Amino acid sequence: MNPRILTIIAAAILVPAVLIGGVAFGLLAIIGGQAASANAGGGACTVGDAGTALTVTTSGGDSLALDEKQLANAAKIITVGTQAGVSAAGLKVALMTALQESKLWMLANSTVPASLDYPHEGVGSDHDSLNLFQQRAGWGSVEERMDADYAIRAFFGGPKGPNHGSPRGLLDVKGWDTMRPGEAAQEVQVSAFPDAYDQWEGAAETIINSMSGSIVCDGAGIGGDARQLAQGLVAAIDSGRLSVYGAHEQQIRDMAAGTASQDCRIDVGVLQIITFTLQHFDTVTVSSLNRRCTGETPGAGTRSYHWKGQAVDFSVLNGRGVTGWDSNSLKLAQLLNPYMPAGLAGLGQSDCRADHGVSLMLSNFIQFPDGCNHFHVEIRQPDTPLNFPSS
Repeated sequence: MNPRILTIIAAAILVPAVLIGGVAFGLLAIIGGQAASANAGGGACTVGDAGTALTVTTSGGDSLALDEKQLANAAKIITVGTQAGVSAAGLKVALMTALQESKLWMLANSTVPASLDYPHEGVGSDHDSLNLFQQRAGWGSVEERMDADYAIRAFFGGPKGPNHGSPRGLLDVKGWDTMRPGEAAQEVQVSAFPDAYDQWEGAAETIINSMSGSIVCDGAGIGGDARQLAQGLVAAIDSGRLSVYGAHEQQIRDMAAGTASQDCRIDVGVLQIITFTLQHFDTVTVSSLNRRCTGETPGAGTRSYHWKGQAVDFSVLNGRGVTGWDSNSLKLAQLLNPYMPAGLAGLGQSDCRADHGVSLMLSNFIQFPDGCNHFHVEIRQPDTPLNFPSS
C-alpha cells in the first residue's frame, strides 16, 4: 500500500483506533490487516486464525469456554459482516445475539425434523427456531436457515439482505447504531427476554479483539489503496463525521467490502480527496459520487466525471452549506491544489466565485462554472493515487 495513503488514513480517521460502540477497533487491523490471499476471489473476507479456545465472561461474572467450532462460527459472523461493510458496532450486536441464543453453536431443532438432515453442532427444541440466531420460520426455509452464511446475512439485513426488510435485520432498524447494543439486538430478535443480550457485550468485545488482527480480504478487482481508503470512510460514516447522500453511501460501503460493480466504483483519487478533507474539517457531507451507479444525469449528464466515478460534490463542511465561494470552499480548494495533477483536476463553481468578486489563483486545478450549492472536484486521470503528503 502507498505509505502516503496509509498515513492519511491513520491520521485522519484511526487515531490510532476507531472507538465504535465501545470496541477499540483498529480498522486497518481487522480489515485487510494481512496480505490479501491471491486465491480468495470474489471480494471474500476470511479470518486467518480464529483460535482454538477462548474464555469469555458475562457481565454477571459467569464464564463461557468457547471451543474451536464456536470460535469458527464467531469468525464467520465477523467475516460475513465485514464483507458486507458492517461496522464494528454491528458485529458486536450480532455476536451478542448469537452468544445469547445459541452460545455460538449451529443448532438444529428436534421439533423440525428436516433440520437434522443438515450439518449442525447441537439440537434445540424452542418452537421452530434454528441456527446461531434461533431464527424462526419467517426468516427462511429450513435449508436456508441451516446455512450459516444465509442466517448471518439475514440477521444483518439491509439493502442486500435476503429478506428485504421483512423480517427486519439489524441494518433495517432505524437508528440501531444509536441504541444500546442489547436494545438493538432485541429490535431484531423480538425476544421474550429483552434484557438478556446485554450481559454478553463484554464477551463480544473480547471475541472481536481476539480476532482483530486476523481478517484477510482480497482486492476483488479494486485497488488495495482504494479499498483501504473506503474502509476508513465507512468508519467515518459510522462515527458520524462523514455523511453521504442516499445511495452514494452504499457505493462507499461496497468499495470497502470489495463488492462494488464496475459501474459503481469510486476512483482512488476521489476517495483520497474525501479522506484528506476529513483531516481538515470535523464534519463533512458528500452529496454526489458515481452517478452512473444511481442513474442520475443532471448538469453534464453522461459526460460528467461523476458518470465515471471520478468526481465528488461536497455540500456541507463543518455544519455550513458550501457555495464554492464561501470561506470553507476557498480553504479546501487551496488545501487541495498542491496535491492535484496539474491540468488533470477540475474545480467547479468558478462563476460563483466571480459573481462575488472572489478570484483563486490555483496552479493545478482547471476551474469551470457549476452550480453554487456545492463544491465540486473531479479527477481527470483515473486510477492513479494522488501525491498527498506523508505527514
